[in-house]
Amino acid sequence: MNYDIYISDIAKKTVLQLPMIPEEMPSFTKGAKNEEFETFGNGTYNIIGDVGLTEFTLECWLPAKGRNYSFLKVKNTNPYTYIDLINISMRDKKPLRVVIVRGDGTFVVNNTFSIESFEYHENKIGNFPYSINFKQWRDYNV
Repeated sequence: MNYDIYISDIAKKTVLQLPMIPEEMPSFTKGAKNEEFETFGNGTYNIIGDVGLTEFTLECWLPAKGRNYSFLKVKNTNPYTYIDLINISMRDKKPLRVVIVRGDGTFVVNNTFSIESFEYHENKIGNFPYSINFKQWRDYNV
């Protein structure tokens, strides 16, 4: 599948295209806040609640600094540029903007997300496998 993923800080001062993306588009989940209750004589009822926030996980890898594989979407990247953007967002309690766009230009996602978890490590050849769990963010001041 042909698509691209971009991440940026909330102010859009730093916008980065992921150099490597998962083979398949991430799965998006959205729960509902339904409630079930029992009555004495009429059985079980289900009250349909509000729709929850969208969540998804990205699992892929960042190439080592200076490593320019032919299949990368962006060349000459520094993995720490991406890692720092994510870590600073978490430290400062700021959401990231995530944009996922198909090859034909249609948007799959264009929204702000909090980072629920971020795991990465440097493997023996210098690349950085990672996993980021995102959860839709809404500004309660608006």
